[in-house]
Amino acid sequence: MGRLAHPAKYVVVAAQGFFGGHSLFSGLNYFFQWLPSPQVTHPLAGPFIDSMTAMGLFDVIKGVEALVGALLLLNILTPVALLMELPISISIFYTSVIVVHSERSLFTGTRELVLNLFLIAAYFGFYKGLLKLRPEMRPLWRWGAREPMTGSPGQG
Repeated sequence: MGRLAHPAKYVVVAAQGFFGGHSLFSGLNYFFQWLPSPQVTHPLAGPFIDSMTAMGLFDVIKGVEALVGALLLLNILTPVALLMELPISISIFYTSVIVVHSERSLFTGTRELVLNLFLIAAYFGFYKGLLKLRPEMRPLWRWGAREPMTGSPGQG
């Protein structure tokens, strides 16, 4: 008889599916406009979004959002995808909750950041190596090397 997964795994899978689906749809909807995007009329946030759009930065953000959504739905490079989305989630949270502060934006901004952080916590084992205070250097060009590089930059 097969072993059943821990109930928390179902919560993580559901959160990842929702967050991935939302990110993919939000990113692609920006380019294909299946549904009208809400207009940001706030005196600070509106011009901010308009400026990012004029610079082409919003296209990049929405492209990353669509890519992250696809990666999450396919469960490919999930820990990397979650870190790619984190700056976007923080920006959405800050703009929605701190700047705009409407009922709708309070929910959407908080949901975005909470889901991203919850999923990062669920995949935390993949990040433990990143949290070393003084990590060893392991450059890409020494991929097959058995030993890390020793010494600090600048040592002669």
